[in-house]
Amino acid sequence: MGAAECARRTGLTVRALRVYEREGLIKPSRTSKGWRTYGPAELERLNVIAVFKSLGLSLAQIRAVLEGTALTLESVLRMQVDSLRNRRNVAEKALSAVEAALARVVSKQSLSIDELCVLVASIEASESQKKNREIINQLLTAEEERAWLTWYYETQQRRGESGRRFYEAYHALTQQFAVLFERGARPDGPEAQALVLESNALMTTCNMREYALDLEKWNSKVADKWRAIGDRIYFGDPQDGERSAGLRQFTYEAWAAAPWTTKLAAILERARACAAGRPGSGRVGKPGQPAARGSTVARLVADFEALCETYGFGDPVIFARWQAYNSRKVGRPYGMPPQEDAPATWEWLAAAA
Repeated sequence: MGAAECARRTGLTVRALRVYEREGLIKPSRTSKGWRTYGPAELERLNVIAVFKSLGLSLAQIRAVLEGTALTLESVLRMQVDSLRNRRNVAEKALSAVEAALARVVSKQSLSIDELCVLVASIEASESQKKNREIINQLLTAEEERAWLTWYYETQQRRGESGRRFYEAYHALTQQFAVLFERGARPDGPEAQALVLESNALMTTCNMREYALDLEKWNSKVADKWRAIGDRIYFGDPQDGERSAGLRQFTYEAWAAAPWTTKLAAILERARACAAGRPGSGRVGKPGQPAARGSTVARLVADFEALCETYGFGDPVIFARWQAYNSRKVGRPYGMPPQEDAPATWEWLAAAA
């Protein structure tokens, strides 16, 4: 089809088609008379461009992705599904909030403070997506995002749905943490601890520990940047001042007060003793080496596995490796105090388990 017909049937403008061609995003065929024609290959490319634009990428970023990535139509369609589902969820929540408010107003009932806040939040939800894109653009280069998109959609498709669920739910939880912080709630109080328990369960059910380890193994530099992006999204820019720092500290103290923290610390100390070969530890060796199967080590592993089951940490080996990873990156996973040998000791425990 010609340019005018392509524009009419896709909803684009002829001018947009020209811009995409000028930017090197698309190269339509030409007839013998020099007229541009658009067939299946060009339409697939236009769909790719539309998907990336919907994700907030600039034309320059889209060009960088297309130049360096052999994207399949399947992987692009999966991106489109994720993006549309996310938009639908935001729109449905906003619609439900507005309809509920309208029903109360029609019935001559006043809206409560909570209901008014929900209305504002329903509008801010779409705005937060724009802010998130700005943060990603600041911290990730186009090449890094291109590489990550390829890795994620070609090798991690099985986690796509759980990943989307996690980020939506976790963002809601961090907002609740922020509300408690603003109210002056205690981090060891029942409300904050309920959020900690819910956060832990969410990480397990959505397999986010495995995802973090896989991402680190694939590209440590990009993994660090995604960690920083998440930190900015959930807690705000560290340069924002006292509120951002206070919310981080409040959240850390809430995790430090969790019921499993002292028990994990005790497990780590026992593992440290076994790894160091202290008298009576049942093991002589160094952190990072597989554990000899003495009775003391066997009891330690059994206790650790029981602890993981009790608190829903999932696979003990994955959890120990994830603790090692977090100890290296943030120093205090699950609210535990920083310890220089913690990464090696957790790795030793993973090998023992």
